Amino acid sequence: MIQKPVEKKDILTLDIHDLNHQGEGVGKYNNFTIFVPFALPGEQVTVEIDTLKKNYAKASVKEYHTLSEERVEPPCPYYYDCGGCQLQHLSYKGQLAYKEKLIENQLIKIAQIEKPIIEPIIGMENPWYYRNKLQSPVRVKNRSEKTGVLGFFRKNSHQLVEIDHCMIQKKANNHILEILKNLLEELKIPSYQVLRTKGRKDKGIGSLRHIVSRTGHKTGETHLTLVTRTKELPNKKKLINRLQKDIPNLVGITQNINNRPTSQVFGDEFIELWGQQYIKDELINKQYRISPAAFYQVNPEQTEKLYNKLFEICAIDEHDRVLDAYSGIGTITLLAADKVASILGVEEVEEAVQDSFENKDINQKGNVSFLTGKVEEKQVLKEIVDFSPNTVFVDPPRKGCDEDFLQIVSEIKPQKIGYVSCDPSTLARDIGRLKAKGYKLTKVVPIDLFPQTVHVEAVALIELE
Repeated sequence: MIQKPVEKKDILTLDIHDLNHQGEGVGKYNNFTIFVPFALPGEQVTVEIDTLKKNYAKASVKEYHTLSEERVEPPCPYYYDCGGCQLQHLSYKGQLAYKEKLIENQLIKIAQIEKPIIEPIIGMENPWYYRNKLQSPVRVKNRSEKTGVLGFFRKNSHQLVEIDHCMIQKKANNHILEILKNLLEELKIPSYQVLRTKGRKDKGIGSLRHIVSRTGHKTGETHLTLVTRTKELPNKKKLINRLQKDIPNLVGITQNINNRPTSQVFGDEFIELWGQQYIKDELINKQYRISPAAFYQVNPEQTEKLYNKLFEICAIDEHDRVLDAYSGIGTITLLAADKVASILGVEEVEEAVQDSFENKDINQKGNVSFLTGKVEEKQVLKEIVDFSPNTVFVDPPRKGCDEDFLQIVSEIKPQKIGYVSCDPSTLARDIGRLKAKGYKLTKVVPIDLFPQTVHVEAVALIELE
């Protein structure tokens, strides 16, 4: 058992030697690990212990004695309060190096690959104002008020930081943030709050919980979803009229009902309020319809680089039969269709599959088919076996691939697996599983889809040995 040499509120001086996966500085005190937000490798800092756990502590900086050459002044005035970004105090060159190292460390530690081949990370020329999707909670400032404010949560909390401009959001989304901030006050729209009660279930009151806007990178179309606790939304008609008038290129407004007192954004029910219930956008000369609940990469400029790199390292051609697992609205599926004999997309979100069928028709691809369901379901696995792909693409959520699905893939024995990942740890875990089933990692290409944050995308080529 590790003896804790520190106590809460202790003041210590530390040398920072690394960054962890959350972007926090890592220091040691008598061989005990201490994580320090906003500290960088090469810095010496005086800190105060805030949180004490069995194997580590967390501390806040009281004073910087030496500064890293990679430290920069964060341009965002909300940075140290808002939990949306974690690396604005690190130069962009430093961010890219950190993300390369993060992927390498996970592959060595989790996948047990001694010297993984990792190509240089693909960054952005201008790593700001890139996000095409805004997802802002709406909360009251205090219980005595009904009208809420918009912004983002503090790190590891449900405390809202009120903001009126986000430097990683596209400017169209920032405009929506500004307009709604004023309209909520003007029209007295009652906002959501959770009443915490001892010994009883937490209770949600109020109405408007979240706003979700998405804007097309190439088309400029914008769609807005209002997430409410109940179907009733006071002044709904006036709100819709003003939104139509005040938001340029707005093509539709949707209401989503979510009455669960959880952090989940969307509920199950969507109601059409006005206009079309999707946006259209273009990606590498293909057109796509994107519904509010469907997954679509948030950084379109880098997404094109990501998909082109996937096709390049997998070297797909007109002889390939390709499975595209976790296919979403069919972005990868339809882009690959130009290059292969046939391709099957599998996706569990029904709204996304509906979009994918529409997108198939829009792009007139006859060698494409789509299947609704989870990739680990027995019937879906049977269809995958019958399709018998020689190449597999996977683009799973952060939790990675289902183990039953990977087992079936290993039994089919496709020659190549192209893995698109948004989480280095689950990528490494799944590569380790595939290694045990006769596959080898050929190479990984990191691509920075999320500048100013600790998140990084990567595409990996995994081949049958």
